Amino acid sequence: MTRPLHTETDVQRGAHPSQEQRRRGYEPRDASPGRVVLGIACFLALMAAGLGFAWATLGWLKARDDQPRDLTHAMAIAPPPPHLLAEPEAVRHGYDAAMDRRMEAPALAHARSEVARQGWQDAASAPSTEATARAHREAGQ
Repeated sequence: MTRPLHTETDVQRGAHPSQEQRRRGYEPRDASPGRVVLGIACFLALMAAGLGFAWATLGWLKARDDQPRDLTHAMAIAPPPPHLLAEPEAVRHGYDAAMDRRMEAPALAHARSEVARQGWQDAASAPSTEATARAHREAGQ
């Protein structure tokens, strides 16, 4: 159930094609087959160019990813050792040796000598050992 055509409607594909339409195989106002094929060819060429660009870019990125990197900055921060150790005493000695080496750093040595020279700069002097021992003895009684 379709509406009847308007009187001014120019029917493109009528029931009775002209001789020119029969000769060409299509109507003159349609797109020519050459242009349709050219459009499809351009579309496929652009698609191939895009895929080629993506392939080249990914190949270039993969080649850059395979190159060795300088990881010294990443290796400077080591994760903490696990808490369950097979040889805890050896690990502890290694840790203590590392801390001793670190405490020998020139800046820390200078800071220790400055504190020793100037003192803690407290208002009251530190309690003597004898006074502390007496206070502990009296607290225990």
